[in-house]
Amino acid sequence: MQLYPLVLAPLYGALSAPTAFRAAHVLNAVVMTSAALPAYLLGREILSRWSAFAVALLSVVVPWMVLTGFLMTEVVAYPVFLWVILGLQIAVSRPSRWHDLLAVLALVIAVLARAQFAVLVLVLPLAILGHELGSALTSPGVGSTARKVSASLSAALRRHRLLVVLYAAGLAADRKSTRLNSSHLVISYAVFC
Repeated sequence: MQLYPLVLAPLYGALSAPTAFRAAHVLNAVVMTSAALPAYLLGREILSRWSAFAVALLSVVVPWMVLTGFLMTEVVAYPVFLWVILGLQIAVSRPSRWHDLLAVLALVIAVLARAQFAVLVLVLPLAILGHELGSALTSPGVGSTARKVSASLSAALRRHRLLVVLYAAGLAADRKSTRLNSSHLVISYAVFC
């Protein structure tokens, strides 16, 4: 949850505390309403332009907007979540090294915004496997279900090689840190209770 303090740091570094506090509330409104852009882009993936505009509008007239009046991490978590979902959706639907790299970068930013977003690290490979499996099983063609499942798994690995390497490196780093100091990359709140 380091992202929100990093967003506010320039204000508190350059302004007096009372002025920075007021400026932070203005910044909160801008940050929260920025959720409309990824909401629109997500909508454009499957909807018409006007329907996507409606999605963008609805994304900023949610009860969560009341949080702009508070200095809480939810202010950045909301738009970051939408950007991450957009990044994951693009990585799944249009596989490429660049999209995989952007998806991993989005996941890192998400975990910096809210520790609970670490669960999205599991969502990406599951979404890729589900997409490939669904495509294979619904495609017309001769072949057993087992053969289609095997082909979809190999297609997922082939189309997302960089993602496989990055996930393997992350697991290796987590295992190494566990051996060195018994800590994990995933934050546990049990320590703080």
